[in-house]
Amino acid sequence: MNDISLTIHQGEVYGLLGENGAGKTTLLRIITGLIEPTDGTYTINGGEIKPKSIEAKRYLGFVTTDARPLPDLTVQENLALFGSFFYKDKIQLHSRIQEIISDLELQPHINKRVDVLSTGNKQKVAIARVLIGDPEILILDEPMNGLDVSTQQKIRQLIIQLKEQGKTIVFTSHNMNEIAELTERIGVIQKGSLIFEGAIQHLTYEQRVPFLEGLLVDGGDQQ
Repeated sequence: MNDISLTIHQGEVYGLLGENGAGKTTLLRIITGLIEPTDGTYTINGGEIKPKSIEAKRYLGFVTTDARPLPDLTVQENLALFGSFFYKDKIQLHSRIQEIISDLELQPHINKRVDVLSTGNKQKVAIARVLIGDPEILILDEPMNGLDVSTQQKIRQLIIQLKEQGKTIVFTSHNMNEIAELTERIGVIQKGSLIFEGAIQHLTYEQRVPFLEGLLVDGGDQQ
């Protein structure tokens, strides 16, 4: 990463766009404290929460591209296990699990082992595990990559629902239509640098990002 400066506002949906290897995932891992920056600083909630602290881990939810729910456990068991880190009261935990299961339409699969689920439902479980702690900021790395159209639409609806609840959401995508539908502002990363940040409707007028013209035309078949 090279001299990136950005601010993500509370309650907004912020999209990160860039080619493979541009640095999107690295930036997300720095934001979530999984990678220590060699220089510079980052703050959460104006600096009130220290990065990498226990409080930050509760405040931030991160769904990676390689998120893997525990395959030998059922959906219910996965959520109960991860929820136990946040809820000591079993009644509250059960209520939270039922709420998330309903939001993600996982009711038919609640007692199935994760290893027998479809790719789309495994991704839903990965998102559900993160949501169990009710984080204020949700970080999603290519959340709809490889999913069927129906599941993609359900996750889009979930993102909209979470925004309406006041959550802050940051996600990466190679699909321009997806970015346009869900975000107020985007950042474009190229070779580790932030080359554009702003409202998506201004993107086509920026001479610095001509490589994105194809994405605007074809809906984003490349990353």
